[in-house]
Amino acid sequence: MNKFYNRSKCRICNNEDIHLVLSLRRSPLCDAYLENRRQQEYYDLDLLFCKVCGLVQLKTVVEPEIIYSDYIYVTTSSTGLKKHFETYATEVHSYLKMWDYSGLTIDIGSNDGTLLHSFQKKNHQVLGVEPAAEIARKANNAGISTIPDFFDIYTAKKIDSQFGKASLVTINNLFANVDDLASFTEGLDIILDEDGVVVIETSYLLDMINNMIFDYIYHEHLSYFSILPLIEFFNQYDMRLINLQRTSTKGGSLRYYWARNKSRWTVDQLDNQICPNCKSKDLTDPRPFNLMFRTSIGPVDDDSAFAYLRPETAQQIFINFKNVLDSTNRVLPFGIAQIGKAFRNEITPRNFIFRVREFEQMELEFFVEPGLDDEWHKYWVNSRYNWWIEQGIDKKRLELHEVKKDELSHYSKATVDIMYSFPHGKEELEGIANRTDFDLGSHTKNQEDFNISSKVMKNKKSTTKLAVQNLANKSWFIPYVIEPSAGVERGVLALLNEAYKVDEKNSRVVLALKPHLSPIKAAVIPLKRNNEQLVEHAKFIKSNLQKLGLGRVALENSGNIGKNYRRHDEIGTPLCITVDFETLENKSVTIRDRDTMQQKRLSPDELKNYYEKYFE
Repeated sequence: MNKFYNRSKCRICNNEDIHLVLSLRRSPLCDAYLENRRQQEYYDLDLLFCKVCGLVQLKTVVEPEIIYSDYIYVTTSSTGLKKHFETYATEVHSYLKMWDYSGLTIDIGSNDGTLLHSFQKKNHQVLGVEPAAEIARKANNAGISTIPDFFDIYTAKKIDSQFGKASLVTINNLFANVDDLASFTEGLDIILDEDGVVVIETSYLLDMINNMIFDYIYHEHLSYFSILPLIEFFNQYDMRLINLQRTSTKGGSLRYYWARNKSRWTVDQLDNQICPNCKSKDLTDPRPFNLMFRTSIGPVDDDSAFAYLRPETAQQIFINFKNVLDSTNRVLPFGIAQIGKAFRNEITPRNFIFRVREFEQMELEFFVEPGLDDEWHKYWVNSRYNWWIEQGIDKKRLELHEVKKDELSHYSKATVDIMYSFPHGKEELEGIANRTDFDLGSHTKNQEDFNISSKVMKNKKSTTKLAVQNLANKSWFIPYVIEPSAGVERGVLALLNEAYKVDEKNSRVVLALKPHLSPIKAAVIPLKRNNEQLVEHAKFIKSNLQKLGLGRVALENSGNIGKNYRRHDEIGTPLCITVDFETLENKSVTIRDRDTMQQKRLSPDELKNYYEKYFE
């Protein structure tokens, strides 16, 4: 394990426009006390400033296990800090009006439980999270229930399942010590109650500068916060600042109170204009929000030239349904598939690739007769589920989730989501919806002539009858649509997660993709680099295999056979074919399997048969 790494991007806004503002001398870790003289590890102390969000941050990040595994500082060693936490608990308790409160309060970075002890005396149920195992043990012995672990989404899920949600989460002099703030905050989202509050106390950059507190800069403290960067950061997670207090600790600190933004509801979702959560009538006026991106077409930007970027790929299929039907003479059932860019004006884009404004979407619109839609919907659910397994997804990490009726999209009769257990939690991999006749019905003319089951808006502008004739009774009907829809990025990430393996026994990393997904099917490797005879024969084999049309074959002419094997294991090449001096004698080669590492000696005919059978 590397002991440290250097950041090249801002830990709040992920921007690369960060610049050195202060360079201090290299130094050892702050609490790395020595029992005897020995050589210490020294690390850089360079402060960077982000020109985009304004965060001041440490460049060098020492692995937290090194800092905290033998952490010795305890809160009770400071009488001033102990008194501060007593006042802290009283002020928070009073501000949040927790007079009859008996819910759960969680302190992250709880140390020996000093703060939680003060909350405990006010009838709070308390739980600490502390990575220093020995300190956590002492806190548990003192009656403060404490989890000895670093806080992230995995710890958060464990807390949620064992203890439930917290109405109050406190984080004191720790938030600045966290490098992966995104994972940390995702964890907060998991454990925080709907009406819960997060209180963060951390040193204030302005006070640090004004008071010349440069000794506070050390490897434990990764971020040096001011107000605006934090507001911008928590806004990404749909949280707002509700209170701010100055404190004198650590040479000058700020205490931030964060709460979730008010829930957003459409008018039709409200009963008597009352919030479903808190029953308040203090609601904002309805405001329009369009999930589609508006843009202009042509050189003149005016109201006559605007259009929208497509929010899904399906609509083009629906409006061209009649053209496809007439030009191909198709009969039901049949499908039209498409893959391409889609754009959605997400209110709060976040969570890596799972909530973004631009993404790659693949969709199939499968047209069926009304009455047969339930049967076909079931068929496509099973078919798509098995397809993902065929691509290499472990079925133990797949789950079929039937969307509840009150959560269905307005056009959907039934929807089943294929869920995948990513390392950070379950996410939708693909959705299979029964869209009924909503789409073709919305785009068709003379809607009143058809028994349309969906609630569609009147379309007086349509000039096309998007319907199919029943040849037996000459009646016309609008087909139902079964739609499997998936995000490409999610699928690729899931497949990479399944394929990536660390083979510690053989000291190698393997991308164990299914052979049909591997970008390079085989690598032909001359045993000795630049040996003319070996290289020419390798080129000959490569050419013959390439002509089989089974995929790309690479020529690897670097000479180090072991490194070549490892390189192609890492990029997912299923087969490596070695051309050696025995090949020059009898034309046989050695073929090596990526997954088993087994090797075979094959003649030219055997090689061709083996290769073709492998990729059947």
